[in-house]
Amino acid sequence: MTADPDQPAIEDRIVGSLTPGLDWVALVRAYPLASVAVAASLGFLIGRARGREILGILGDLAGERVDESVRSVLIR
Repeated sequence: MTADPDQPAIEDRIVGSLTPGLDWVALVRAYPLASVAVAASLGFLIGRARGREILGILGDLAGERVDESVRSVLIR
């Protein structure tokens, strides 16, 4: 699956919808260490709150991808 270069990335669309007037790229370039610290902190908090649920979803997604790959090899 390849991304369409004319369409914004899903991350850009999510962030843009949450804060429509903020230029995230310029903000991260201006404050890279603070941006990494904020992202790591949010990731830690989300992981502590929803870690098992996230791992379950990722496991299901990985299983689906493996299943698709095996099916594509067997169908050839």
